[in-house]
Formats: sequence, structure tokens, C-alpha cells
Amino acid sequence: MYDSSHLFSSFIKDGQQTEYDKDIQLYAFELDESIAECKDFTHLEKALKEVNSSCSLKAEGGKLYLEFEDGSEHWQDGFKRYFYSTLDNFMRACIRIKSVPSKFCIIDRQLSESNTDDPLLKKVVQVTKWVKLLSDMADHIQDNNLLVFFVHHKEGKTKPYQISPFVDLQKIEQLGLDCDEARYERLYDSWHLEDAQTKDRQSVMLVSFAEIMSSMEDGNNPFEVFLTNTKKFHDRYCENYEIYVNRFTVDTQLREIDEQHLSFVGKLQELVTSSQTKAFALPGVMVAIGALARTNNFLGVVAIVVGVVMTKILITKSNELLRENLDHFKDTFDRALGHYLKSRTEAEEVKSHAKDAQEKLDAQLVKAKDRVDFIDTMSNWMLWIGLLLAFSLIIMTFKSDYPEEAKATLNWGAEVSKTAFNLIKAKLETI
Repeated sequence: MYDSSHLFSSFIKDGQQTEYDKDIQLYAFELDESIAECKDFTHLEKALKEVNSSCSLKAEGGKLYLEFEDGSEHWQDGFKRYFYSTLDNFMRACIRIKSVPSKFCIIDRQLSESNTDDPLLKKVVQVTKWVKLLSDMADHIQDNNLLVFFVHHKEGKTKPYQISPFVDLQKIEQLGLDCDEARYERLYDSWHLEDAQTKDRQSVMLVSFAEIMSSMEDGNNPFEVFLTNTKKFHDRYCENYEIYVNRFTVDTQLREIDEQHLSFVGKLQELVTSSQTKAFALPGVMVAIGALARTNNFLGVVAIVVGVVMTKILITKSNELLRENLDHFKDTFDRALGHYLKSRTEAEEVKSHAKDAQEKLDAQLVKAKDRVDFIDTMSNWMLWIGLLLAFSLIIMTFKSDYPEEAKATLNWGAEVSKTAFNLIKAKLETI
């Protein structure tokens, strides 16, 4: 098998141009048969015609003579952008179409796709790639291939930048162009990667581009300024994107802390509301005691005692459970927010935010426990007041229904109290 492109370009590079007719764009080359890469005349002729249908090959006197026309109609499919008279023409064509042909042959420098190590060709290929990236980054491309960028700065302003992606070959030869493929590929892939952060990465890259272009002095060629600072452009993008990622991570964590704080506050309010709902039973009990006190009967007194004791027990048990829930609640949010406080990798802003949220929840938790203690205190008052009223009602009911027995009981009580007092007094005197 033979490579028609390689045989054609090797004939041009190893041979010598003998004629050029500008009117019909006719080229003539000769090559010593001894250095021809293909010794089979038939195969060589066929290979040349596979590139350009007008190729005419002759062998005479130990030499091979090739003639062909450079008309677009003569170049075969796959070779329409193959032949260039100068490297400058090749570069301009590549910049215009924003890509490098997979196969090409350049007469003046005797270059082809196999000469990838040629320093100047490498620069031309790299410039073409940068033009492709800039074209993708540009907000608008005018008819004359002028690239227009509208970059949003941190100050909120939008500044336009214009780049005409053309420069003389002599100037490219003088430029200190960075030809590191890895840096270009990293930037190109970052711009074209489709995911949730696509717009953010592109925004960061445009800001980095603006930082490079803002250092341009009046009178400088914007495209030349960019080409000489591609490494700096890559480094600034990496730095700015790292800053953005860190900022994005911090903002995400702050948002998570706020969401957890709101969630915990809501749960705490539910617990406190539940406790306060039970506290509404206390005024109801006191109203019931007042209503029953007016009936002046023994069953009413029993109802008061049973109601007061049952209400006290229910509130006490409920508050005990509530205190356990509040303690568990504190452990839960301490673990949730403590993760941010104890981590060595979290930013100080995140730790400070988590600490503030934890302190606020602690304060609210103390208030919730104080309310539970207040309800317990109120239930104790209710119990003692209810029992005192019940005792008073028993005495009044007994006096009302059994006046004689009540009077005798009171007299007996008075005598017992008096005897007890005298005993105590005598005992104290003997001491």
C-alpha cells in the first residue's frame, strides 16, 4: 500500500521546481529517480493523480518530470485545501477556516503534515488553535473576521474587546509563542465541557482573558498581545477558577448551614408549641374549680381533687418527655453543625457561620427549657391551690351539712392542739 499524500509531498520536497505559469497556475517539478520513494512508475503516477487529477508524470534520462495545475477543479476530494505556495498563505487559510488540514503540502518551506517538528510550522498550527478558541469565546464575529468580546468585570461594568486574528508570518516567527499543547487543551476542554458549571467556567475564562488584555498598551496589536501571553492566560484562568470553586463551596456550605438552622428552629418551635398547648389546660382546671366551688357538694370536691391530680400528672409526664426530646434535639444539631466546626479543611467563614448558628440554637433551646420549667411551676401552683380549695370546700360542706358534728370536731381539734402545745412546751422546759 502507498500513501498518495506522502508520495506527492515527498516529490515536491525532494524534487526541484522548474517552471511556474501564473496564467494557468501550472507547476513543473523534476526529481531524480534514484531518490524517489516509489520506484514503481505506475503506482507513483496513480498516487499523484489521486491527489490532483491534472498530474502528468514522465520518466526520461533518469529523472521524473511532474506537471500539474493548481485549479480547484483538479484537486481530488480530501485534497481541496492541500497545496500552498507559501507558508504565509497556508497560515492565512488556516486562520480563515480556523483549523489545520489533516494533509497539506507547502512549496516554499518544503513542508507537509509529516513535518510536525518544524518550529515555525508548530507556531502556525498553535496560532490556528488559539484563533479557534478565541472564535468560540467571542460574543460576535464580524464579516471581516473581527472577534468582538463583551466582558463583565467585577465592578459591574461591561467592556468590549476587539481582536483581528491576523498577523504576519515574520511577526509570528519573532513572537515568544507558547506551544504547550497541554495548556491549550485544558483551556479548550474547559470552555466546551457541558455540565452544570459550563457558564461559570466560561465566565471565569472571559474574566481571565480581560485581565490579560487590560495590560495592553495603546498602539499594541491585541492579537499579538494575546499570543505572547497565552501561558499567563492559562495560569490566570486556573487561579481564578480555583478561587471560584472555593467560593462556590463556601457559599454552598453557608447555604446548607442556614437550611439546617431553619429546619432546627422549626422543629424546636413545634416542640415548644406542643408544650404550650398542654399548658392551656391549667386555666381550664382553675375555671372548673371555681365553678364547682359554687355547688357546695361533696362530689364536686372529689371532682376537683381528681382533676387537679390527673392534670398535674399528665403535665409532669409530658414535660419529662419534652425535656428528653430537647436534650436529643441538642445532640442532633450539635453533631450536624459540629461537623463544620471540627473540620480542618473548612474555611473560617464557614466555621464562624456554623458557630453563630449553634449559639443561636443553644439560646433558643435554653428559652424552651425555661418555658417548660415555667409550665411545671404553674402546674405545681395549680395542684396546691386546687387541694387547698378542695380542703376548704370539705370543711364548708361538712359545717353546712353537719353543724353539730362539725362544732364538736372543731372543739376536739382545739383541745388536741392545746394538749399537744402544752406537751411540747413542757418538754422544751425540761431540756
